[in-house]
Parts: sequence; structure tokens; C-alpha cells
Amino acid sequence: MKKEKIFSRRNKILMLKSLMGLSIVIFILMLLRNDVNEINFIELGDIIKNQKVSVVMGFTVLGLAALAVTTLYDLVLCKELGIDIGKIKTFKVSWIANTTNNFIGAGGVAAGGLRTAFYKKEDVSSEDSFKMTFVIWLTTLTGLSGLILINSKFAYTLNNKLFFILSLIIGLYIPFYLFIDKIPYIKNKCEGKIIPSVSIKIKMKMIAVAITEWLVAGLFFAMIIKYFVPEVTLSEGIGVFCLGITVSICSFIPAGIGSFDLTCIYGFKLLGISSPGILSGILFFRIFYYIIPWLLSMAALVVEFLHSKTLKKNKKNLAFLNEFGIKALGALTLFCGALLLVTSTVPMLLDRFKIVHQFLSTPILQFSQVTITGIGFILIILSKGIMDKVKSAYRATQVLLIVGAVLTLLKGFNIEEAIFLSLIAFLLYLAKDSFYREKSSMKIKTAILSFVTILFISLFYLAIYKVINNGQPLLGYNSLIEDFMYSPKAIFTYLFILFIIVFMIQFLSLKKLELKMPDNEDLEELKKFLEKYEGNSKTHLLFLKDKNFFYAMDKKVLIAFKTYDDKMIALGDPIGDKSLFKEGISEFRKFADKYHMTPVFYEINEENLPIYHENGFNFFKLGEEAFVQLEGFNLNGKKKADLRYIKNRIERGLFEFEMLYPPFDKEILEKTKEISDKWLGDRKEKGYSLGWFNEEYINLAPLGIVKYEGEIIAFGTIMPNYDNKTVGIDLMRLIPNPPNGTMDAVFYSFINWAKEQGYKEFNLGMAPLSNVGVNKFSKVKERMGRYVFNYGNKIYSFKGLRRYKEKFDPTWHGRYLAYPASSKLPSTLVDLAKLVAESPNSDK
Repeated sequence: MKKEKIFSRRNKILMLKSLMGLSIVIFILMLLRNDVNEINFIELGDIIKNQKVSVVMGFTVLGLAALAVTTLYDLVLCKELGIDIGKIKTFKVSWIANTTNNFIGAGGVAAGGLRTAFYKKEDVSSEDSFKMTFVIWLTTLTGLSGLILINSKFAYTLNNKLFFILSLIIGLYIPFYLFIDKIPYIKNKCEGKIIPSVSIKIKMKMIAVAITEWLVAGLFFAMIIKYFVPEVTLSEGIGVFCLGITVSICSFIPAGIGSFDLTCIYGFKLLGISSPGILSGILFFRIFYYIIPWLLSMAALVVEFLHSKTLKKNKKNLAFLNEFGIKALGALTLFCGALLLVTSTVPMLLDRFKIVHQFLSTPILQFSQVTITGIGFILIILSKGIMDKVKSAYRATQVLLIVGAVLTLLKGFNIEEAIFLSLIAFLLYLAKDSFYREKSSMKIKTAILSFVTILFISLFYLAIYKVINNGQPLLGYNSLIEDFMYSPKAIFTYLFILFIIVFMIQFLSLKKLELKMPDNEDLEELKKFLEKYEGNSKTHLLFLKDKNFFYAMDKKVLIAFKTYDDKMIALGDPIGDKSLFKEGISEFRKFADKYHMTPVFYEINEENLPIYHENGFNFFKLGEEAFVQLEGFNLNGKKKADLRYIKNRIERGLFEFEMLYPPFDKEILEKTKEISDKWLGDRKEKGYSLGWFNEEYINLAPLGIVKYEGEIIAFGTIMPNYDNKTVGIDLMRLIPNPPNGTMDAVFYSFINWAKEQGYKEFNLGMAPLSNVGVNKFSKVKERMGRYVFNYGNKIYSFKGLRRYKEKFDPTWHGRYLAYPASSKLPSTLVDLAKLVAESPNSDK
């Protein structure tokens, strides 16, 4: 309950943050409504396009230098903590982590994840990498807090109480946010681990680095603004930058998109400065401090990945670089899509457009424009397929990048853009062997995001169209460009139709993986397999024909599984040659990965956990399974008083037990079916990990019946383990309102029969959530399971089932769920519950 409350509270906080960010942007837009309406996009475009190459190169170098300051975090901390992986590698790790975090703006999450992964690759201990990530994140925000507090004086000089109060609140709130809310939350997530601490000396050095980083970023911002608007002083530029950072933090918008930019425009307006150069400067700052460094990081990742493939480095490094290299290619594909969307909407360079227009007709140019818009949109969607290593996405992206490059030349002779798209296509080609998956996954949120993207593009296009049709100066080519552009209605209609087409293609590609269900021939093969290898407590359920068979290691290992949603859920441990289980599980993971499915193992034995751990699985304890040791089984003791009473009733003939062997006659099957139907009532049969009434299946094993006064009142089917040592009950059904002690009679009779047959153990089945999360150091998710076990008896008799089985004095063995570390446990448990609850087809 406590966890649910925390989850609910954090969802509410997330909603409040989103609303706050939206409110702040709307509020600033209201303050700037007249200024926004007066923005001349054409003049702005001319300012940007007419910059000399030397100026662009200069800003590029300065931006990279300013961003390089952020690597001091890692360089200083590695030196102080004695982590020696080399200064060049440390610089590279820090650069990639910080540029990615700058671009995404995920509050340090992206940087932390990348930093941890890269240091792990360099064999830095998880404790040290966690310490570095935590200290850098902590000192970055602490340094920013100090800078904002210092800058509150600047807000005061503007005679703007709002910015002054905001600066004070944010400057003081950051330490409160860290030490009162976030650090306790991290402690909880660390499940009792001690939050890392460092000396005061290191803290002071790191805070100094943080303040330096923000000051350098502010100085770079101020220098760009001063270049475009000379009357702005550097101190004023840094002051406005800090105001923008303050509001962007307050808005909770990733990378402060919109909130930072609008605040800076408003800040300069308070200084009496309103110029197109301000917006140009802000745009240049975004390009040279955010976009270009990030593009270099992605390119570096891709190049290193391709270089490692060429040199065939060790598998560990290659797998690591493959993961990040493909993610980088996906990110670059997404950037290409966004680039095409923007450049297809914004008016092109007029001199180039005039040249192209002399050779190509307006319809051809319009076709190029609208097709480039479509290609940009599709590339954004395909970028996920690239990240997921899907073959079809790779092929489509290659074609679209080449077509996009050609069309950018036709539309406006955009050589730079064509070269960039061709380069990304070439990098993809070099990595073609990494795309092996047959399909990708698509969630509802992806479709919603795509639709929002369309809406944004259309609105952006509308803004440009409005500027042109308002008669703003366009260097004599206003009518030419106006004739070239489609109306917003036409563009929106085109994009909407495109969205529907792409969505349908994606939807059709998401059809369930078609796998052949076992037939009688497959079951005969299974029987021969079981003559050679031992089975387990779940093996008999394979004869229900509702699970797929995956043979691994040259048919020496068998894994039975069923697909559900995006998961391949294996029932129990593999069977076959136990020495090959680890390799067999790895082969199954690769098979699932090929189709972008998540492999899950349900109800595995605790003694096999190490081989799953080596294959990258996490675990959740599902409960314990009870086994009666038949050799020493007796009815002595107080707990077995009920069983002694039942034994006496059986000996007096009140209960009769008989074990029948297949094939069964029609009368017995009809009677047991009648009892089964009555036992079910309005309920439906469950499946997957449970047997159900199916005549063909029931005829595969002995069937025990219990009679009372000559009438069959209960029956059970034998569940063999195919190891000649263990046996249990599979399907057990009783008539409604049976005589007292009927269930005890069934279990006692079956146990007694198994003992007479020479079996060593009798399987009483699972006690769900039994003995889960009992240790105070257990994981939070398992402590939640303990809570359900203790207080969920209104839903399911967890305690009662455990108590009942205890009277047979069994030994208990833990049963676990194994799931990949990258998957989410809650959704996995929900899918499992749905799978088991699915009503099987009893006619199969």
C-alpha cells in the first residue's frame, strides 16, 4: 500500500510539473504576445544565413571549448578517487554523457546512465561509478543553485520582483529538493545501500567546477548575443542567461525548450533591448552548445563501434559498443528526420531557390517540398526501428535518406543537407550486419507522439505561411515563394494521410509471431526426448499442445514457451542435458531478441538461478513448492491428526479410493467431466501453468477417483515428472459441498499410492508468495509480495493454502520468475496473470 501511495504521489507530481511547465510558457508568451507577433522570420533567417564561414567556425570552436569544461567533473573526480582509466578515456566518457544530457535535458538521468555504462565497460566498480554519478549530479545542481542566488542581484536591478523572487526561490529550493526529497528517494531506490559520501575537499572542488561550468556556458551565451546585438554587455548576457536557467528549471521542461528561450527574450526586453539579433543569438547558442557537440558525440560513438567491428575486438567491448553505436545511429536518423521537417518548412536560401526555379517547374518543387516533409516524418518513426536493430527499418531508412538527399538538392540546392544525409546513410550501410531483428514494437504512446509531431509540423508550417502572406519583405521573391508553398490545409491533409498509412504499416507489422503449435507428431518426438532425458514438475503440461517447443543445442535442450503480447514466457526450467542449460537459455534469448520479444521464465527452481543470472536475468520469488518425502512419510504427530482420522474412515470403507489407468472408458470420462463442470460452475478453466479437462490429455496418465457411498465425489490426475522419482496431482476436482475430509482423502490416497509405487517424492504444488520478502533486507518488490500474502486473503487464500500443505510435513523449495534486467516486473506479472487466466480451448 505504501509503495502504491508513493507511486500515485509521484504521478501527481509529474502531472503538476507538466502543468507548471505549460503554464509558465503560456504566461511568458502572454507577456511577449506583441513581440512575438512582430518577429520577422524572414529577417531572422537572413541574419542567420548571411553569416560568414569564419564566424560559424569560430562559434563552433568556442561552443566545443565551453562544453569541454563539463569534462572537468570526471577528470577531477577520477583523480581524487584514484580511478585510473586514462585522461583521454575519461574525457571521452564525460563528453558523451554531458552532451547527450544537454541535448535531451533529462535532469542528469541520461548522463548518469551513460556514465555508469561507460565506466562499467572500463571495469570501474559499480560502487565507484555510482559514487561518481551521484556526486557529479549533486554538485552540478548545488553549483547552479549558488550561481542563481548570486544572480538574484541582477534580477533585482531589473526592478522585476517576479524574477528576483523566482531566483531566490529556485536558488534555495534546489538544496531543499536535493537533501529533503531526492536523496531520501534515492536511498529508498537503493534498497538500503549507503548513499556515497566524499570529503569536504572534493565537494569544494566539484562545486567550483560546477560554478565554472555554468559561468562559462553563460559567458558563451553572452558572447553570441553580443555578436548579434553589440549594445548588450557580457554581464547583462550572463545575467539574462541565469534568469533563463532559473525559469527553465522551474518549468521542468526537458532542456528548457521554450521556457529558457522566451525568458531570455523577455529578460533583454526588460533591459530595453528588442532586436531580431536576440532570437538569432539564442538559436545560435542552441546550435553550437547543444546540437553540434551532441552530433559529434553520436558520430564518435558510431565511428568507434564501426572501428571495433572492423578490428573484431573482444566480445564484451563489441557488445557494449554495438548497443550504444546503434542507439547513436537511431538518434542521428531521428535528427535527420527533424532536420528535413524544419528545412522543408522554412523558406530556403533565395539565391539558390532562384537558380533551381529556372530549371524546375513549380509543381516539381512543390512535390519535392511535400515529399521531404513526409520523409522527415517517416524517418522520425523509423529511428525507433533503427535503435531496435530491425532489418526492414534499416532498408527503408537507407532508401529514404538517399531520396531525401536528392530531393533537398532539387528543392533548394541544399548541398550541405544532402551531404549530411548521405553520410548518415553511409554509416548505416557500414553497420548493416547489426540489423538482424525481424520486427519492432509499437506502443500507443508512440502513435500519440507521432500525431503530436504532425500537429506541430502543421502549425509550424502555418506560421511560416502566415509570414509570407502578410507581405513581409522577401527580397523581391515574395510571390515566387508564395506560389511555391502549399496551403496549410493541403500540408495538414497530406501529413494526416501519411500518418494513417505509416500507422497501418506499423500496425500490420506488429501481428503476433506465427509459431506452429505442437501436433501429434511433435508429441511423439517429445516422448522420445523424455525417454532420454529427465523432465520436471511442469513437463507433463507440454502435452496440452498449447505451448511452443524450442529445441536448442542440437536438440539436447528443450524450452516450452507461449507468446503473450511482447513476451515469450517459458514454463519452468529447460529439460534435457543439464550441462547445456546455460547455453540453451542463451540461445533462447537470442531467438526472442531476433523478434524483439522479451524472454521470461516462470516458476524456475532456485538451484538453477546461477545459470539465469549469467544470462542477464533478474529474479522475483513467486513462492514455494511443497514436496512430501515418501520414504519417511508417516501419520505421527499432532499436525497429522486430520489425516489419521481420514485413514480410519478409508479403512472402514466410508471413503473408497481407486487408481485407474488409461485408456479410460466413456462412462468414467463422462462422470469426471460432470464433476469438473460442477466444480467450475460459472468460472472458466485456467491454462498455461495449470492442467484443464481435456479427454486426450487426461488419457495420458493414471486417474485416481474417490467414492463416498458408492458415488464418485472427487478425482485427480497424476502429474508425472518423467524422472521415476517424483509424482504429483495435476487436475483435481470435487463435487460441490463434498463430505468433510474429501480433500484430505484425495491427497492421502494419492500419497499412499505413490509410496507403494516406489516414488521418492510427492509434489503438493505451489504455495504462492509463501516465504517471500520475510527478511528486512529483501527487495522492495518482494516485501510488497509479503504484504499481499499477509493481507490479501480476501482475494486468494495464501495463508490457508500454506497452512493446509504444512500438515503433510513437506520440504519447501523456492520457485522464481526470471526476467531480463531491462524489462519491467509489474507489466510482466500482469501479463503472466492474464496468460494463466486465459480460458483454454478444451476441444484442442
